[in-house]
Amino acid sequence: GKEYLKIGSWIFSEGELSITSYYPFLSFRSEFDRTSVIPFFNSITTCLLNRIGDLRKSFEEYLDQFEFGDVVSNVFFGGSIPEDRKDLLVKTGIYHFFVVSGLHVGIFSSFISSLLLFLIRNRKIALSFSILSVFIYGAMIGFSIPSLRACVVVSLFLFFDTLEYKQDPFNVLGLAGFILFLMDPISVLSWSFHLSFVSAGTYTLSSSLVGRGKDPILKILLSTSLATSMILPLTILYFGLLPLFSIPLSLLLSPVVFPYLISLSSLSFMMFSLKLRFLSTIFLYAMEPALDFLDLVLKGISKIPFYFLKLENPHLRVLLFFSISCAMAIIILVLIGKRKIP
Repeated sequence: GKEYLKIGSWIFSEGELSITSYYPFLSFRSEFDRTSVIPFFNSITTCLLNRIGDLRKSFEEYLDQFEFGDVVSNVFFGGSIPEDRKDLLVKTGIYHFFVVSGLHVGIFSSFISSLLLFLIRNRKIALSFSILSVFIYGAMIGFSIPSLRACVVVSLFLFFDTLEYKQDPFNVLGLAGFILFLMDPISVLSWSFHLSFVSAGTYTLSSSLVGRGKDPILKILLSTSLATSMILPLTILYFGLLPLFSIPLSLLLSPVVFPYLISLSSLSFMMFSLKLRFLSTIFLYAMEPALDFLDLVLKGISKIPFYFLKLENPHLRVLLFFSISCAMAIIILVLIGKRKIP
């Protein structure tokens, strides 16, 4: 069965520091990706975090009643994934969609802030509650290192938006990176740190290219294409895999399927928290067609003889990494000259 840690427990990451003959020359391998929850506690904070943890546990037990409940748990909380399904997700290049990361926190924050801005007329109050909601979601998923990183980045953007202080988004992203470096210096050696900030930087660039409030569909498609293309060299370097369908699958999942799933998961969890289980169940069943469609797509791709390439030679991996990175760097430099700075 599942083992739950008491909120407020100190958890230390154990691993090894290794040196390799190819990039990255220095790497830190951790046994588990978890950080300690806020080190200062009082009775109110502990009580609140315990309540959040109990809500998650109750909702997961509620999801066990449904045939697709484990997938919903993976999408919303980042629960464990069976090895066979995990292997398929890695080879198709969409594993990051099922591991709670910056993408999940970003979609959740976009949904919550849009909902609160619709319900609350005062923009500053709505955005303040959005920041609080982001950290509550982070506490629910256990403040894994990628989610904590995303909470800091998203909260800083919302904070500056609350103050109505116009700032170059790359300055905000840089400030977030500096804060995270101070919190955990060794994390800059982690592949997840590189993937997070490459993705966040690409999304930031695409947003400034299109302009705020204009062509949201174009912005989503552009940001998804750029982000997937930019993390492709890192996927080759770190995992030795070249997923041939990662970009079309990401274009399918990121703009439509995943925002739909996370939004409905959030609504279902809210209704469950308010003891409105009938409405919670309705939102869960509304997710089923999208989950069935996703399962059908993955099964179809897995039957294609060559849907990924395994790159065993480290020298070939480095060559492809630098070749694709140089090509993407040229594209990024051209786009940077066209972006709109606030």
